[in-house]
Amino acid sequence: MFSKVSAIFALTSVALAIPAPSTPTDKYFWTVHNLSNKCTAATCYYDFNVTAEAGPNSAPSFSAYGCEGTNVQGEFKPCTTLGIDIPGEVTTNEESAIGGTAFNVFVQFKYKAGNTQYIVTGNETVPKGADAREFKIYASQIAAVPDKA
Repeated sequence: MFSKVSAIFALTSVALAIPAPSTPTDKYFWTVHNLSNKCTAATCYYDFNVTAEAGPNSAPSFSAYGCEGTNVQGEFKPCTTLGIDIPGEVTTNEESAIGGTAFNVFVQFKYKAGNTQYIVTGNETVPKGADAREFKIYASQIAAVPDKA
């Protein structure tokens, strides 16, 4: 029992040890390019690319293309092409916002740095429409999990 409690405490300590951004200029963000959102009576379809410069906690720069899906998929879906120099994954999701005039675009970036797996998530609320748009999504959640090795 002691070892399970110790392991949970160790994981919690690592997750809590990540410093939070203190000013808007040092917040980690991704740039969404060419967002297209088209809706039918039942479903909205989204399509975009997303890029990032290197960030905190050894986050590498990346370029993800072919990020697409629907507002009813219910889970994060991987982008089809990812340009990154270390093991990682970029996944996206979309949810309709209350009132039906906007939607939330979610990006999740997973990568490994040293002996730690990072999962960084952020979202932005965007008005509905089919025209291509560019905007930033700021990281709002960061989790760090040590390797089991």
